[in-house]
Amino acid sequence: GVGGVSSQTFKQDNVQNISITTLSSLQICDKIGTISIAVDPNAPSGQVQVKTTKIVHAANDAAAKQEFNRINIEAQPPTGITSPLACTRTVPTPTSASPPSSIAPTPATSNTALVVNVTFPDSTGLVNMASDAVDMQITFPASMQAATSSAAPLFLNVQDALGDIKVDGLQ
Repeated sequence: GVGGVSSQTFKQDNVQNISITTLSSLQICDKIGTISIAVDPNAPSGQVQVKTTKIVHAANDAAAKQEFNRINIEAQPPTGITSPLACTRTVPTPTSASPPSSIAPTPATSNTALVVNVTFPDSTGLVNMASDAVDMQITFPASMQAATSSAAPLFLNVQDALGDIKVDGLQ
């Protein structure tokens, strides 16, 4: 490293279970990281699980803990999000030129919508791409998938500037 200070990789895992009976809209805002969305036949009914791994590079454990505290992750209905959305593009609102209302996105105030918003410390207007990332895995039960695909399909909006996006089992 520069000046004899070497950088190490540190990871911090977190699991958040969110009670929601019907999922009509899922929006994920994460600038850097791998995102996996899957239907899990063994997941408990009425619950979405959001597993996140914060990844930072720091000189020591104390510096890593400080950096972990600067990365904010919120996973809840849109009305409970307190930080500005990290997504660079906004979700389109239905208009008369949009497809039929049966496939229009659910309004952002709906309690059947879930937003996962990751905000990084921002000192120069750009994320420090060499040091910070958040990987996440979102799973929900097959029963919720069946409920969302019957009347109206799940509205999915994933924005991830750097990283892979994997979707498995959605209909």
